[in-house]
Amino acid sequence: MVYATLSNTPFIPPTMPAALDPSVLATLTGPQIVELNRQYEMDKAEFHLYVNVQNALKKQVPRRHVTVSCFQNCSHIYQQIRERVF
Repeated sequence: MVYATLSNTPFIPPTMPAALDPSVLATLTGPQIVELNRQYEMDKAEFHLYVNVQNALKKQVPRRHVTVSCFQNCSHIYQQIRERVF
């Protein structure tokens, strides 16, 4: 992968965050719930940004050359965009 040759930090793609458990929310205070919701929305936005960048990259690569490794090599582009946005 190209990214692995550019950085010593391994790239871990973001995952879709799990929905908040209502039983946990019942024990929290208002500010704690607000913070959990804020963090959840940020994690969700990061995941969607990653998916959108991957989809945009797929559209730019000719269909006959599409391979998984091609998109893995382009992960450094997502990392650069992510650092600017978040």
